[in-house]
Amino acid sequence: MYQRDPEAPALAPATYWIMRFTIDAEHQRRGYGRAALGLLLERLKALPDCTGAAFSYHPDNGVAKSFYAGFGFVEDGPVPWGEIEATLRWT
Repeated sequence: MYQRDPEAPALAPATYWIMRFTIDAEHQRRGYGRAALGLLLERLKALPDCTGAAFSYHPDNGVAKSFYAGFGFVEDGPVPWGEIEATLRWT
């Protein structure tokens, strides 16, 4: 599940937030997540107003941190709800 950053001005380039990205525990470590995120990033890059992607994860979730870092996401710091934000920019 993803959405355009709701705080971005209308008609302006924006980052898209990855709100939910889940692979059932029974199916993890088979490459499905990596393949699916690659396809999602391709889809986002094709959007004319999309300048990058962002997501947040719990500070203790080292698996998420490592997974997204493998795609080039960089930590931006904490967000108000206590998680860590990471972004990937392509423009």
